[in-house]
Amino acid sequence: VECAASCLSSGGHLHYLGGGAAGVLGLIDASEQVPTFGARQTDVQGWVSGGWTELGVGVDPPPEGIIEISEEVFVAKEARGLREIDMVVVLVTDETSSGVGVDAEAALIEAMRERGVHVAVVSVSV
Repeated sequence: VECAASCLSSGGHLHYLGGGAAGVLGLIDASEQVPTFGARQTDVQGWVSGGWTELGVGVDPPPEGIIEISEEVFVAKEARGLREIDMVVVLVTDETSSGVGVDAEAALIEAMRERGVHVAVVSVSV
C-alpha cells in the first residue's frame, strides 16, 4: 500500500491485472479511486483478462468512447510505457493467473521489474 501511495504521489500510475474474480476486484478498486479520492481516471486502472466479455456485458473491443479494460490491451499498449514511478499489482487466485497465461505473465513481470517498475503479486481468496 505504501509503495502504491508513493508511486501515485510521485505522478505515477497503479495498474491492477487479474483474471476472473480477482480481476474484477482490481477493476472495482480502480473504479472507486475517482469518486472517493478525486484521482484521474488514468491514475489507477483495472485490467481484466477477456475485458468486457469476461464481465458478460459486451464484446471486445468495446464501442468507441468506452474505456478498454482488456488485460491483453494493457500488455500491448500500456506495459511498454511504464516507468519507475509506476506500480503493477498482479492479482491471482488458486484457479487463475492474471489471465495472460503463466509463462507470459512471468515474462511480463520480469520485464517490468528489469525496467524498475514496482510489481506486487497478490494471492486473492474469492
